[in-house]
Amino acid sequence: MSTHLLIGAAPHLSVAALHAYRVLHLAAGSPPPPSGTPSGLGDALDKISKIADFISSHFLVIGVSLCTLIFGWGGLLWIVSGSSPQLRRTAISTWWHAAIGLVGVIAATPIVNSLKGFFS
Repeated sequence: MSTHLLIGAAPHLSVAALHAYRVLHLAAGSPPPPSGTPSGLGDALDKISKIADFISSHFLVIGVSLCTLIFGWGGLLWIVSGSSPQLRRTAISTWWHAAIGLVGVIAATPIVNSLKGFFS
């Protein structure tokens, strides 16, 4: 019974130990070990900015890739539909939604690029 309690408490102890380790290093005047997480609001905003920049610079590629996957899913639905009219309607609906999404991605790309230029 006591081993289960220790194993269950181990993750909490390791988080507390890590926090205590960082506090001791800050108190001693040495910088904390790098962890990859943002240390302040400025660092968090920089990381969010980098992610948004990546998405906006690859917006068309990501959108076309996702539309291709949806077209493929619609094709798979058509293949497995057999003689079921409901599944065929679902496949056709999926293709229409993918086509509308593709037109939307192509139409929105200049808007995204303009916003990217505005905030850069």
